[in-house]
Amino acid sequence: MKKFLALFMAMIMVFSMATAIAEETAAEKGTIIYGSTTEIGGDFWFTSHWTNGATDMMLRELSSDCSTVVTDQGGALVVNPTVTKEMSSEENVDGSKTFTITVNEGLVYNNGEAITAKDFVWSTIFSCSKTAADLGVKSTANAQIVGGMDYYEGKVPYVTGVRLIDDYTFSVSIESDYVPYFYDLSYASFGAESIKYWLGEGYDVADDGEGAYITGDFTSEALKDHVEKVRFYAGEDRVSAGPYNLVAYDASAKQATLTINKNYNGNFEGVKPSIEKIVVVKAEDATWSDAIKTGAFNFYDTITDGAQVNTALDIIEEGGFQYVQFDRPGYGMINFACDFGPTQFLPVRQAIIKLLDRNEFANTFCMGWGGVVNGPYGTALWQFKDSEEWLEENLNPYTYDPAG
Repeated sequence: MKKFLALFMAMIMVFSMATAIAEETAAEKGTIIYGSTTEIGGDFWFTSHWTNGATDMMLRELSSDCSTVVTDQGGALVVNPTVTKEMSSEENVDGSKTFTITVNEGLVYNNGEAITAKDFVWSTIFSCSKTAADLGVKSTANAQIVGGMDYYEGKVPYVTGVRLIDDYTFSVSIESDYVPYFYDLSYASFGAESIKYWLGEGYDVADDGEGAYITGDFTSEALKDHVEKVRFYAGEDRVSAGPYNLVAYDASAKQATLTINKNYNGNFEGVKPSIEKIVVVKAEDATWSDAIKTGAFNFYDTITDGAQVNTALDIIEEGGFQYVQFDRPGYGMINFACDFGPTQFLPVRQAIIKLLDRNEFANTFCMGWGGVVNGPYGTALWQFKDSEEWLEENLNPYTYDPAG
C-alpha cells in the first residue's frame, strides 16, 4: 500500500436558482434540467453488460431500481425491504453458499404488470449463457454461479445453482472459490427486469427440478435484432421498475428525458420521487458556468477540478445558488510498474516518493480543495472512516525529503 500516491479531491454539487422567478417556474412544472459532465452514450440495457458510461449508468439507476440488495447512503450493502420479504443464506458441504430470497408480492412495473421471482432469475441465467457471450456480453456469472460453466458449455440445459422455488421465491448458489467474501451480500443482489420486454415475446423461466432455464428460442441468432433494438431505445413503452421512466433520447443532442414512475414502490427507505421530469443534457467544460448563470440547466454535479471549484464558489457568492460539498469516495495516484525496469526495486520507488512533495502537488492540482492520503482509499469511504486512526499510526506518510 505504501507505493501508492493518493490524492483526495472534494466534489461540489451545484444546482442553480439563477433567479427567483426561474426557479419558481421550474418548481411549478416539476422539471429539473441536469447538466451532466459525461456525454450520454445511449446504451440503455439494464446492466453494464456492454458499456458503462457514467451518465448511462445514472440513467439506468434512475429507471431500474427494484433490487433485492442495494447500497445505503454511506455505500454499505443492505437488504432492500421494499423488495425483499425474506432472505437467508446457507453454507453448503462443498463450500458453496446458497442465498434463498422471497420477494414481496404487489411489486409492479411502470406498465402495471406484476413482478414475480422469474423477473429476478432470468437475467442471471442470461449472464451465464453462451448466448449472451455470443451477443458480446462480458460476464463472470458463469464462473461464480454453481453449474454456470456447465450451462455455458452446453453440458446441461439449465443452471443447477439457480432455482425457481415458487412464484415469489428463488435461490442462487455461489461457487466455493468465491466465498468467503467480505461483500458476499452483493451475490444476493438481483434486480427485477421484464423478460418479455428485454428478450421479446415467447420467452419464460422454468425449473423442472434440476435447475432454472430460459424457454423459447434462446439463441443469439434469434435474439440479436431485438436485443440491439432495446439496448438503444428510450420511449413511453419502455418497461422498467425504477423511480423514473426513460421516455426519450435525442442522440444528436445527447439529451435524455425521464418522467416520474407513478407505480414505483419506493427505495430501500420507502422514499418515492417528487420531481415530475428530469432532462439530462451535456455540460461542456468551457461553458458550464455560463449555462448555470443563464438557466440553461439548473443542476450540475461532480466538480472536482480546483479551478472549476473556485469558479463554482464565485457563482455561489454572487447569490441565488445553493451547493452541497462532500468528500469524494475515490483518489488519484501515481502508480509504479513493479515487475520490470528501475521501479521494480523498492528503494527506487521510495526515493521517487521522497523527491515528490505530495502536499504541494495536491495544492497545485486541487487549488486547496484536496489533500493527501497514504494508501488506495478516499476519505469518504466507510472503511477509511472506521480505520482513520489506525491508518494514521501505521502507514508510512513518506514525507518530502530530498536528502533522505
